[in-house]
Amino acid sequence: TGFPWLEVGTGQIEGPLAGFIPLVSVHGASWLVALTAGSLAIVVYQRKWIFLILPAVIWGSAFSLQSVEWTKPIGEPVKAALIQGNVPQDIKWDPQQLRNTLQLYADLSRENWDAEVIVWPENAATAFYHQIDEGYLEPLGREARSQNTDIILGLPVLDENGEDYYNSMVSLTETPVFYHKRHLVPFGDYVPFETLRGLIKFFDLPMSAFVPGASDQPQMMLAGHPVGVSICYEDAFSSEVRETVPAATMLINATNNAWYGDSFAPHQHLQISRSRGLETGRPILRVTTNGISAFIDYKGVIQQQSPQFELAVLKGDIQPREGVTPYVRFGQWPLWILTLLMLTLWAYYQYFYRRKES
Repeated sequence: TGFPWLEVGTGQIEGPLAGFIPLVSVHGASWLVALTAGSLAIVVYQRKWIFLILPAVIWGSAFSLQSVEWTKPIGEPVKAALIQGNVPQDIKWDPQQLRNTLQLYADLSRENWDAEVIVWPENAATAFYHQIDEGYLEPLGREARSQNTDIILGLPVLDENGEDYYNSMVSLTETPVFYHKRHLVPFGDYVPFETLRGLIKFFDLPMSAFVPGASDQPQMMLAGHPVGVSICYEDAFSSEVRETVPAATMLINATNNAWYGDSFAPHQHLQISRSRGLETGRPILRVTTNGISAFIDYKGVIQQQSPQFELAVLKGDIQPREGVTPYVRFGQWPLWILTLLMLTLWAYYQYFYRRKES
């Protein structure tokens, strides 16, 4: 389905196994939880007490791993402002709302020129880039640069072919740099079976025919630092965020959580975002349409967060970092090797010991 929500390891972001996440990612933490459960099941149902050793080693070493510093600070902290406009989803794409939305985000940005980086959410501007560039974006970017501020914002971008369009983030720097969303949400960003649009009204959503961006896109620089950008649930895919480091010294995730309403989902998504910070050893600026926006440090700890369903501007410092965690360096290979080792031991047990028992 391409929707890796509620992975077991994500629940360890504040648990004892958090120390393993920079080593083997959330997938590895999920594996360790399952391995622990399996070992305890053998102890309970087969009375093989030797299997207590494995959980004891795993959970005992986890605490010491939490104190390991895999990355280090680089440069001075960057002052940032996250603009949470809280524009209701039901009027967000209404053409009559566009002027008010653009004015809202521009005014809130001007009130925060003391920030070095200002971040707007996914599709904060509900018009194509080429439609508002000359009369709105270019003057705003020029004004921001005069204040030594970089703005990055979300909006749709029409492809050069004049037909396809992207869900994008753009930096209003001297030379604008675009990031086009690569991993699209089925039925949100695009409809897998276009005939559904005519059959089911729900699937005929505004701006729901995006095309994915290329895998190799230009590095975005903000406040003199390379950043790794993800849009919406792209940060649920640890391997994709991993691709942005070690080049990036900090991460940005811009999303529209208004679709989720007052449910568990915004809280779950925040927890997922925190996991990406811990895996990569990078701080995260996370900005949403209506919450929960947050400053997240390199350990996945929330430094501050916004209320939901309110207009809010979150301001603070973010410390860029350099270096690599074992997961960034080796990816999933250690987990594959461990899994292969376990399967080999299981096969050995099945072949030799079961034959003796029979």
